[in-house]
Amino acid sequence: MPSIREAEEQIARKIIEDGIAAGYTIDVYDGEETALKRSVDPEAIIGAMFSTDSDMLIFYEGDRRQGCVWFVYGNTGWDVVADYSTYLEPIMANANKLSDELQDKVDV
Repeated sequence: MPSIREAEEQIARKIIEDGIAAGYTIDVYDGEETALKRSVDPEAIIGAMFSTDSDMLIFYEGDRRQGCVWFVYGNTGWDVVADYSTYLEPIMANANKLSDELQDKVDV
């Protein structure tokens, strides 16, 4: 059984990987500052996350902002995504499926 933090990271990683595969660059906004700008490095993005109670990943196509995903940490893990832009539905599908799979498996 994954811990809450492990489940949160698995879901975040899936969103990041699918976003990069779709051609997006990603900013990490921690609620106070942009901790990382326009990255396509999954490890750097994960490394910039989880230092506050919530983060927002902002997805760009070129210089144009396409949408964002808001993460809130510390609840039950599988529900780490609090909200996201509907424009990003195509890259959210796998993460939503993973979240459903983890719902009864997270060690809370």
